[in-house]
Amino acid sequence: MTSPHIEMATENARRMLASERADFRSAETVLYVMGQMTAPEAAQEVERVVTPHEKLHGAFRRVKDELHALHALQDAEKLLDVLQNAEHQVRAKAATIPAFLELRGCEPVPRELTCTDAAQRALLGCERWDFDVFALDRATNGHALVALGGRLLGEKCSSLNISSDVLHAFLSSLEGVYRKDVAYHTATHAADVVHSAAFLFRNGMFLPSVDESQVALLELAVLIAAAAHDAAHPGVNADFLMRTSDPLAVLYNDKSILENMHAAICFRLLSGVESTLLAALEPAQRSQLRTWVIVMILATDMKGHYSLMTELAEIEPWAFDSVMPTEELSFVLGVLLHAADLGGPTKPSTVVRWSRRVAEEFFEQGVKEREHGLKVSEGFDRENSGKLWPQRNAAFINFIVAPLYEAIRAVAPDAALQPIFDGVAGALAALDAADPDMGLDG
Repeated sequence: MTSPHIEMATENARRMLASERADFRSAETVLYVMGQMTAPEAAQEVERVVTPHEKLHGAFRRVKDELHALHALQDAEKLLDVLQNAEHQVRAKAATIPAFLELRGCEPVPRELTCTDAAQRALLGCERWDFDVFALDRATNGHALVALGGRLLGEKCSSLNISSDVLHAFLSSLEGVYRKDVAYHTATHAADVVHSAAFLFRNGMFLPSVDESQVALLELAVLIAAAAHDAAHPGVNADFLMRTSDPLAVLYNDKSILENMHAAICFRLLSGVESTLLAALEPAQRSQLRTWVIVMILATDMKGHYSLMTELAEIEPWAFDSVMPTEELSFVLGVLLHAADLGGPTKPSTVVRWSRRVAEEFFEQGVKEREHGLKVSEGFDRENSGKLWPQRNAAFINFIVAPLYEAIRAVAPDAALQPIFDGVAGALAALDAADPDMGLDG
């Protein structure tokens, strides 16, 4: 019997194949979108659904091309060489201390960079959904995470007796572990997710269910998880780490590899000498916050999307006068951060830049895959897919992001989420008008 989340994934693939838009029903686009969101146990079924369609419509005609077949053979030979050396490489890598635990201290960001008039003007719009985090990043000389985190976390920290200096030191250290040599998973993306998470939290996802004494701690956990959810992201996905026998894949047994790393880094910083952010909390509060943060960060693993959607569909809607069962709270926290992580594609003022950046990161991974003698992931080949990123990101919004927010609205009908749905329409219009040849900064 097929599990519900596999049925949901395959049904979504069928919906894409039946789309009125030709660029959405392309088998290559379907596999590109679904490949990012489909867990391994569902991937084979999705491929089975899509394959007859691609044969019927000739979407993959190049597979029959002799030159392509030759390249495939060469890739297979290279992969065999890699596999023959894999055991030795795994032993050597596994014996090393994971580099992500060897974090260097980071000096606090000078406050004058985040407190300028330009920075304060850029922060004025942070209560709106369509917030331009790139404008804040420019105004703070690349420190949007510290500036926005300080603004949104400041009040909660004060109510929990956490000083502003300690918060600033933690945010500075966290921002410092985000890599600057990747296109998408940057500290700026983290700032954008902090903004989205705060908006969702403050606009009704938890109003009916949280004990008043827990609100400050809960929101602190939400915003810490959002800020740290991609810490030190290497700019490649978990599939790449597994296929190259990366030490992280070995360490985490191929399970939520990156998300486990992000959570570990978060608590390494929270417990390090550079930051004593949690010292003011009671032991029970620290334990509860840790549980919540880990649950949220792990929920951002895209491979769990359909499992999350299936479980979300089974939850009874709650109203302002209802109380959420304790066992549901952690799950809904994960839904919140997963939705916040996918919030960027619904903000019209920035969707084109984010879409271009995620495409660039995929293309760079495609280069690395080719260097390792691996098959290039669907949609990660710049030569064949370099100008398709607007259409494919539009398909991602239509078939992944928008249904997620619809599912959230179904269980939280009193939440003030209309700005997000207005944003979806604006984002799709912006992508339709995007120049496929644009650079990373527009």
